[in-house]
Amino acid sequence: MHPLKKAARIAGAIYASMVVTGPFSLIYVPSKLIVRGDATATASNILAHETMFRLAILADLIGSVIFICLAIALYKLLSGVNKTWAGLMVALVLVSAAVGFLNTLNNIAALTLFRGADFLAVFDKPQRDALAYLFVRLHSQGILINELFWGVWLFPFGLLVFRSGFLPRFIGVWLMINCFGYVILSVIALFFPAYYGAAFNWSQPVLFGELAIMLWLLVKGAKVKQYVLAHQTQFRAALTCFIVYGIGSVVLLSALYVILAPVNRGLALTGALFRLVFAILWLIAPLNSLAALRLLGDVPYLQVFQADHLQALARVQLAGSFDDYYVGLPFFGLSATVCAYLWLKSNYIPRGLSIFGVIGSAWCVFCAFVYLIFPNFNKIVNDYIFDSPMALFELVVSFWLLFKGLRISTPSHQNSA
Repeated sequence: MHPLKKAARIAGAIYASMVVTGPFSLIYVPSKLIVRGDATATASNILAHETMFRLAILADLIGSVIFICLAIALYKLLSGVNKTWAGLMVALVLVSAAVGFLNTLNNIAALTLFRGADFLAVFDKPQRDALAYLFVRLHSQGILINELFWGVWLFPFGLLVFRSGFLPRFIGVWLMINCFGYVILSVIALFFPAYYGAAFNWSQPVLFGELAIMLWLLVKGAKVKQYVLAHQTQFRAALTCFIVYGIGSVVLLSALYVILAPVNRGLALTGALFRLVFAILWLIAPLNSLAALRLLGDVPYLQVFQADHLQALARVQLAGSFDDYYVGLPFFGLSATVCAYLWLKSNYIPRGLSIFGVIGSAWCVFCAFVYLIFPNFNKIVNDYIFDSPMALFELVVSFWLLFKGLRISTPSHQNSA
């Protein structure tokens, strides 16, 4: 079994084990033993079924332990998506488990009072029963407070599921909605307790998000299909587009050189060479992708490697394709900056558009170099903002040339050197 699917199945099995302990201690035992508003009847029921009540206490403790184990299993499954969110998920689970452990003391105190230990002889039985019932009610209130943490941990969990790529995105959204469902129920329990029962019944469809992810993990596990192979035609079509774009860049740099060389031949040649370097790096990217395709294919001489090792190597190759782009991006930006400057000097296009091109392209060069030196720079400035202004400039220029052509006027500066 693939390690990812195995980790998902383990998490699902742990999740399913909570179905045994949770309903027993939270629903079945309270409905059988606790008589709302009647301390004497509750005391009689608990003393008559003491073993059941003790099992409920044990189920509470085991449930909290299972919850922690579930968080660890889910961290192992989802930490590769985002370690920060996965860590937050585990931290919130630990807080919830701690609240659960402490809340169990209320039931232990209640049982002690119901049984009437020797040191409690100063209280008569109705008083002991009343105090014990108070602790039973505090246990119930503790559960309602803990619903807040049952909810908030689902937000990072749902976000990780949504971003994972190997679990259904709609379940991730469902879990995040489930988070707000629990939080709202907790608020209603604290401020509008009379409406809690109705709110709980109405919120059941929302709260089934956890059941959905539990069943998916247990039955389906994680989707570990080799997506590249499953969509090989689309993948090869994308590689063809890469190659066509690279060839198109070479044609474009030739056209730009012809147009801008009369303005300044040296700068036009420099811009063309920068764009040529980018085009070459862009054309190398499909080689990495083809290597990934070969690693994921059924090639006899690669059978000495385990499947997960081959997939890891394939991911490295695919990551290399993106690296080729970011290595080439400074050259693309430098080319665009030089060309934008020449457009400005030529008066072939509006000066405002040219100035925007110079600024946008220079910004791209700056971001690209900073990103290559400090890879975490994209956490401060989104990757898309690196080259979006430059791309917008080149797109507008292309439409301008297509529909307006060149503005025929004497260039403000012309140097054929």
